[in-house]
Formats: sequence, structure tokens, C-alpha cells
Amino acid sequence: MNRPATPAWAGSALGTRVARRMLLAFLLLGIIPAAITLGVGQRQAREALLDRHYASLGESIESFTQILVERLTAFDTLAARQIERNDLAGLLSDPSAAFDRVARLTPGAPPAWALPGPTDPPPPALASQTLPGNGRARLALLPAADGRSAEVWLLRPAIAKAGIAGRPSVLALRLNSAVLWDGADLQANSATLCALDAALRPIRCERPLPSDVLQTLASRPPNQMLGRVDSRGEDGNQASVFGEVFLKSRFGSDGWLLVLTQPTRVAEAAERQLNQTVLPTALIALMCALLLALVAVRRTLGPLQSLTQATERLADRDFAHRVPIGGDNEFAQLGHSFNRMAEGLARQFDTLDALARIDQMILEGRPVREIAGIARDLLGRGLPGAAVMVAVADSEGWWLCRGEAGQRKDWLMPSPDADWLALSAAGGGRMMHPEESASAQALLPHAQQPAHLQPVLADGALAGALLAAREAGAALAPAEQDLIAGLAGRLAVGIAAARRAALLEVRANIDSLTGLPNRPNFLEQLGERLARAQAEGRRETVMFVDLDGFSHINDSLGHAAGDRMLGEVGTRLRETLGDRGLVARLGGDEFALALSAADDAEAEAQARSLVAALARPFALAGANRYINACIGIASHPDQGSDPTELLRHADMAMYRAKAKGQGSVAIYLADMEAEAVRRAEMDTEIRRALAKGEFVLHYEPLVEARSGVIHGCEALIRWQHPERGLIPPGHFIPLAEETGLISPIGSWVLREACRQFMQWRNDGVPVSVVSVNVSVHQFQRPDFVDEVREVLAQTGMPPSGLKLEITESLLMDEPREVEQRLNALAAMGLSLALDDFGTGYSSLTYLKRLPVDSIKLDRSFLVGVLESQEARDLARSAIGMLHALRKEVVAEGVEKPEHRVLMAGWGADLLQGWVFTRSMSGAAFADYVRSNPVPALGQASARASGAPSATTAQATTLPG
Repeated sequence: MNRPATPAWAGSALGTRVARRMLLAFLLLGIIPAAITLGVGQRQAREALLDRHYASLGESIESFTQILVERLTAFDTLAARQIERNDLAGLLSDPSAAFDRVARLTPGAPPAWALPGPTDPPPPALASQTLPGNGRARLALLPAADGRSAEVWLLRPAIAKAGIAGRPSVLALRLNSAVLWDGADLQANSATLCALDAALRPIRCERPLPSDVLQTLASRPPNQMLGRVDSRGEDGNQASVFGEVFLKSRFGSDGWLLVLTQPTRVAEAAERQLNQTVLPTALIALMCALLLALVAVRRTLGPLQSLTQATERLADRDFAHRVPIGGDNEFAQLGHSFNRMAEGLARQFDTLDALARIDQMILEGRPVREIAGIARDLLGRGLPGAAVMVAVADSEGWWLCRGEAGQRKDWLMPSPDADWLALSAAGGGRMMHPEESASAQALLPHAQQPAHLQPVLADGALAGALLAAREAGAALAPAEQDLIAGLAGRLAVGIAAARRAALLEVRANIDSLTGLPNRPNFLEQLGERLARAQAEGRRETVMFVDLDGFSHINDSLGHAAGDRMLGEVGTRLRETLGDRGLVARLGGDEFALALSAADDAEAEAQARSLVAALARPFALAGANRYINACIGIASHPDQGSDPTELLRHADMAMYRAKAKGQGSVAIYLADMEAEAVRRAEMDTEIRRALAKGEFVLHYEPLVEARSGVIHGCEALIRWQHPERGLIPPGHFIPLAEETGLISPIGSWVLREACRQFMQWRNDGVPVSVVSVNVSVHQFQRPDFVDEVREVLAQTGMPPSGLKLEITESLLMDEPREVEQRLNALAAMGLSLALDDFGTGYSSLTYLKRLPVDSIKLDRSFLVGVLESQEARDLARSAIGMLHALRKEVVAEGVEKPEHRVLMAGWGADLLQGWVFTRSMSGAAFADYVRSNPVPALGQASARASGAPSATTAQATTLPG
């Protein structure tokens, strides 16, 4: 192989079109993307710096919000203590006190100062303030003298004797502005603070907020407690970070909004500093990359041209061409590797031609001995001048293929000796000498001469051997050894395929997981057992075993652990039954047994022993796991005449056992057949009801707790059966959930409720929202969100008028997917409610993150609230907790006037229950809303106590 003195590509590489294209591609794919990446990275860095800066401002706002709430709470506590001591002068002891004015408000009288001192009269606006009750304080905001801010007054009930003519009075204490807003500057650079009330009127503002900021704050979502607003001010671009002060639970007042405004240039200072460092460095790096590109093109193109030409010849199966090699760099190594590859490909193509015929024989399913003869023929042609031999084993024994193919096929021996088996099974090819094994003397192609031995291993066991030898014991070349190894591999595949074919019939009848008979095999053997039992005049019993809780093992530990448990279940069933009967696995977690039992009592006793065996702990994943089993029993000939019927009746009995509870046993009875028929008929009737429109919706009102205003309603499905009349949902919804019909039923309810709502709206019925229950099956459908969107579009339903209720158990299944689906629904403008709260488990952190607007307290919270202090504490705490999460609270099951009084007093927003009315049709509900029969809370309390409305205070002071 000649080495050129000067490579031809050294001087002209950059003048070729390929070189120019490579350089252009490097610019397009290297320099430009790097510049784009730099720009994107700079933008992301800017956004990250701004986000971090504004997050810091948000933390300051949130911190001062908490300080302000704590400060107001402390002031309220101080005022309550001083009022209780009747020491009002102590509240104004010094200029740094929390309060600087104290006025007394008495019904029917103008405001008056409670302490001497001020010459100006109290603000007349105090007389129009809503006075607090039930011993709680309330905050009031009055315009300040400057007209641009507001005074904060704390209203608290005074001691009874301080009133006029025995009437109760309220003390109004003005908070010291300097003390209340101490620390409001928050130490933020160039930032100004503005405090606004719920109507966005200024309470204290260092500088008025721009109008666009106020408009944005007014249109923010009601549950957004923190956020940022960008605006254009007199000093340039500004950013306002706001946070809400929540006062509802403590003071019964709407929350305040704290807004911290800062020029954008303050936050962008870090970005400018970053640009001064990054941009020069990036420019230098790009220039260096361009220089390296020029050098790389010159050094790469020449060797690649030679490799391209050699590759084209190789594609034409010209394996004789070689790449000229020059230099000692990586391209020289690539050239050497290419030349070695060409030589190897030449040998491999020769070998592949031989192996292709073996593959064809294997695909055709030819016998192993015939494949061995073809292999011997191909091996002889591939090793000219060498003596070859092929020995294979099949179901009959060992066969020897020696000499010309097809001329001699003799028995070798029933089994080779142990020495030869050990040598053959050792692994790869090796030289074998006659003295190593007695069998070797009969196997070697040339007597008393060593030969190359290549074992054939199928499924990890010795299944044959290939031997080849040249005269005088000369070793085979590496390429010849590769040919023998390839043929041995093909022979192994053929032998393994033949063995697997033999196993197919076994696997068709045996469960691979447990080693037990499968369903077809069990029914076949059961038929034979029934025939023998009938001939012998004895009973044959079939048991259908179903595992309880097995799906939880699969879900929590994985299917591998579930498979191990099923194998252990099969072992326990076999060990418990012994040789007295037959055990099979039907599929999934279902097993079947066939045994002889003298009567039902003996069969039931045997079944309970099986249940006890399966109730013992299973060692899985390093811990003990438990399951239960339910068993149904049916016996021949009384409870079934053939295998299929007997197994079906045992299956029915198993369902009766599951209805009784885990670990139960049931014997087949004739009424089980009737029950199964009834369930099938009910399923058919439900489908017919959907097709014929037999379902109707009734509506139960949702009433505002205190005002008695009918806010909306919940849609409840009923079945108007043509023969049995109106059927409540409890009689058909469980079966619909089992059969999957709950999804089309839920779709109909959603569409019908929206249609009815639009009819009410067109008729002028003042209903704000209709609530629709969504089943777990319906919610989990991938197209559920699209279906809701389509229903809204087709019915013209406004999204704000529809509330979807989901159950608490749904939050435990695939929380990420549930959260994504709820966010998609909330983004459409729908209201979302969590139904039956308190009956399951919900993470409060997860609940706070979800876009759920309302929480429906389960009716169980009202059980015992009139008799038990613990029940009252639990219900009241639940309402307070949910309000702290900024959730609307709906109380279900309100059946007594006392329940309504308690729930309204504890702050429940909406009430639902028979204390108002039962559910009714759409037309009846419209008449009910127009008449508005629900009284306000004071009137309802008076009616409940049988006294005039003046006793309302007494009626609302139930225990707790």
C-alpha cells in the first residue's frame, strides 16, 4: 500500500463547493444558534432577575400583611381587655398608644365622645356604620380630613350599663395612624406603599396609584391574594406588587389591599450589570469559533473525500478496494478501521450466504436432523479441504451427520459420556484431543487427530456439536472459526424453535404464572370428573375463588409483586386441597377448584379452610401483605349438570359471597339466577330509558344562609319508569356505575341541566347557578373537558351559571391528571365544588392548590350538633378552616330550623336540605323561586322558636 507524499486535498480543500457549504453550515448551525441562544439566555436571565426582585417585594408585602393583621388583632385584644375593665382612659395613655379617639355609639342617639378632651364632635358617619354583634369587633373606614385617605375605627360592644336607658352601646376607637402604619416603608428602594379598601379607595397612600393599576386590580380574580401589575407612570415604567389583608374571619370586614410600587429601572439594574459582562465575552467566543471552523474544514474535507470514494465501492460490494492512509492522526486510524471493516465484511457476506439457507430451513419448520444435514453440507463448502461433522440431539436421541450430506445418518449413542458433555458445555469453540473423552474417538473426523469443537447450546443446555479438522491437526483460521460459530448459532435457533413448538401444547393448557391448569383445561378435566362422579353415584363440588384487595397490591407494589402473590395463592390452594381435587387459575385473580364433598356442610368447611389459608400474610416487598378471598360453591348434580353451568353457578354464588363481605362463603341458590336475570333486565331497562328519554331531573334549591335568597339549585336525576313510577337514583345508579352506563347518563344530566337553566333565564327566573354531579367514570374520560365545552356551546349556557360537583375520593386517583383537568375546566369559567367533604381524605395543601370554588360539607357534620359539643366544635372548625382557604362553604342535609341557625351563625355561605323544600321538577322550581318562600335568618329563627322576631337573638344562641 503506497503512501502519497503530499495529500491532494491540502491546497484545494477550501476551494470546493463542499468546503464552502460546510463553512456556511457551520455558520448557520453554530454561530447563529449560539447568538440566538445568547439572546434567549439573556432574556431568560432578565426575566429570572426580575422575578426574583419582584418575589422579594412580594415577600415584603406578604410580611407586612401578616404584621398588619397581627397588629389589628393585638389592638382588638387590648381594646377588649380595657373595655372589660372599664378603663377607657388607659387606651389613650400616651401619643404612642394604639388608639387616639374613643366615641360611643348608642342606637337612637348621635355619636358622642366616650372621654373628655376633643372639642370637635365625632364624625357623623359613625352613626351609619353597621354595629357589631355577638361580642365580636368590626373595622370601619371613614374619610380623613385630607379627603385622600381614611381613618381606621375599631367598633366593639361596650359594657351593658354604659348605654342610654339600658340600651346596649358600641365603642368606636380610632386607631393611631402612626402606630398602625409603622414600618410601612418596608425598606424597599424607591418604593411607595398604598393601602386600599375592598372598593379600591385609598386608606393610606404615599402616592396615588395610576388609573390603569386600579383597573387591573379591580378586574383581578377574586381568589388572587398576591400579584403584580405593570404600568406607565410619570417617572417611567413602574411595577406594583399587591397583597390582600384578610379581615373577614376576625373582624367581619372586607379585606384591604396593600400595593407596593417601584420604578422598573430599580429591578433592571442587575440586568444592565449582567450585560456589561456577558456580551463582550460572547463576542470573543463567537470569533474564536469562526476561526476554528476554517481550520476544521481544511483538515477534514480531504480524508473524507477518500473515505467517500471507498464507501461507494463498498456499497457496490467491491470489498477489494482499500483507503490510502497518510499521517498518524485520527483520520489515519479511521482509514485503518475502514480497511479492517472491508475485510471483515467480505468474510461476513460469505458467511451470511451460508447462514441464509439455514434460516430458511428453520422458518420452514424442517426437522432438526434435516437442518443438521444442510449445516454439514454448508460447512463442508465453507471449509474446503477440512473434515467436518455435525451431531445434534432431538426427542429420540443423538444423531450424527458425517461424510457427504444425506449419505450417512447413524445413531451416535443414547447419550455421550460425561467427559464429552462437560467439554462441549464449557462454552465457546476449542481444540479437543482424542484422549480427553471416550466419545471423542468416535466423533473426531480424523482418528487420533485433534479437532476444533464448537458446542451448540439451546436454552442454556447442550443440544449438539460441530467439529472440523485439517490433517496433521492444523488449527483453523479465525474466519473459519467464525463460520463454525455462526452455523452453531443457527442450529441452536432451530433446535430451540422445535422445542418451543413442543411446549406450545403444554402452555395452551397450563397457566404459566402458577403452573395450574387454565380455564379450558379445567373445564375439560371437570367434565371427566363429572362423568366419573355420575358413574360412581357421588357429588362433585366446584368452588369459584375471587381475591379481595388484589388490585391494591398491583397498584401499590406493581404487577411483578402481584404475579408473585398469585403464584403463592396457587401454591396455598394446592397445599390445602392436597390430592383430593383439582385446582386451576381461570384468569386475573380468579381460581377454581373441583373436589368431592359429601354434602354442603363439608363443602363449606373446605371452603373456609381455603379462606383461612389465603388470609395468612404474604411476604412481599419486605413486609407482610394481606388479602381475603370470597368463595362461591356449586355441586353436581343438584346445582349444575355440566362443567360450564356448574362453573357459572359457582361464579354467581361468589358474587353473593362478595356482597356479604370479604372472606365470605356462599352456596348457590336458585334465587341467585333470578337475581342475575334481574340485574341483566335492569341493565337493559336503563339502556332503554336512555334511548326513550325516561330520565328526568329534579332540582333542590341552594339558599343563602342569612338572607334566605335562593342562589341556585342542584340537579338530581330521577327515573320516570313507565310501570314502576318515579324511581330514586339509589336504585339504578350503582348498577350504572358497574356497567359503565354512568357516563352516558352523566352526559345527559349535564346537557339537560344546561338546557333547563337557559329556559329559566329566558322565562326571567332569577337563578344564578345550577349544580351538576360528575361521576368518577365520567370525569376520567379523556374527552370530558371537550364534552363540557361542546355542551356549553350548543345550549348557549354561560360558564358562570354551571357548577360541577366532584367527589372527594376522585382527588386520590392520579392527582396530576385530576389537577390538570380541573384547571382546564376552571379556565373555561366554570365553578367547581368538592362534594361529600369529610367522608374521605384530602390533603389541605392539595385542596388549596386546586381551582375548587365551593366545598360541600357532608350531612354527617350535622349529626349530633344539637346534642354534642364535640360535633358542634368539629363543624364550626371545618367551616373556619375552609374559609381560611378562601372556599365557599355549602352545608348539605339541613333538615331542621336549628341546623340552619347554627350553620348560618358559624359562617356557612349556602344551605341545602329539606328544611326549605324537597326536590321538584323544573317548572315547580321556577314557581318556587318566583314566590321566594325562604325567610331571612331572623324570621326563620323566630318561627322556629314560636316567638316574635324580637327573640331572634335568643334563637341564635344555641350551645356552641
